[in-house]
Amino acid sequence: MMKKFRLSLVTCLVLICSVMILPSVARADIDARDYVAAPPGTDVLLWYYYNANGHQYYQDSKKASNEFDFKMNLGIFRYAHYFKTGSFTTFANLLVPFGDKSIAGSGAGGTETGSSGLGDVTVNAGIFLVNNPDSKRYLALTEYATLPSGEYSHEKALNMGANRYAFKTEVGFTQGFGPGFFLDLAAAGQFFTQNSDANSSGGKLQEAPLYSFNAHLSKDITKDLYLSVGYLYHTNAKNSLDGSDQLHTDQIEHQVQVGTGYHFTPNFHGLVTYTSTVASENNVKYDMIGVRFMYAF
Repeated sequence: MMKKFRLSLVTCLVLICSVMILPSVARADIDARDYVAAPPGTDVLLWYYYNANGHQYYQDSKKASNEFDFKMNLGIFRYAHYFKTGSFTTFANLLVPFGDKSIAGSGAGGTETGSSGLGDVTVNAGIFLVNNPDSKRYLALTEYATLPSGEYSHEKALNMGANRYAFKTEVGFTQGFGPGFFLDLAAAGQFFTQNSDANSSGGKLQEAPLYSFNAHLSKDITKDLYLSVGYLYHTNAKNSLDGSDQLHTDQIEHQVQVGTGYHFTPNFHGLVTYTSTVASENNVKYDMIGVRFMYAF
């Protein structure tokens, strides 16, 4: 029974879990105040770094293994530009991820496997349907496209790339209120094309749509410093390999986040976040530290 569990777990991680345990680019979770619009004509350079570690795997919401070691270091270079389209403020982004990730331990089959290099490049474009700085109210629609440009080999158990396209639609809403409070809400659905080279046999992997919801509440402490708390939710249904969905791979993830942002200068901003998985189903339960630096010009 244990051997059977280990084999099914490794198969799940090889074919499915890369999406759920690869944050920010694949899932594109928002940070607090991400949907506060910059003036048209603004260019923004951003650098992200995430360090994630997990030691428990959950199956059907029950802990299936403590002998599990998941590690990830992920960096992202991002360029954003805000411009005017008619009477609307619009924006476009380019995100280039890179890093490494690995799994090891007896709960992952007793061997270590991993990958490093460039991940899949993501581009997006969005429009602010509501952009009212006076009332601190913003509503935006964003479309993402992730390209199969990252490191990938069917001979590797984990890859930085996914060998398929992904398309995501996200709606983001921000409302400022009271003495320096902001509420950010975002809901999204992400859809994937088929990976036609999922294993050495040329298996065809079809990932189920991934749905997410983010909520952040932030508060100004000074004119330059703010604190935030957040809730992140992700879910997808069974995925299929060569048309079969027999692998039990429904995945649900609940996370909480705390963060602090600071404006070093009007144009230079830093953000530090800590995210913890509080409940997981058929996925790794992990903690993650994130750092982001932003320069606008």
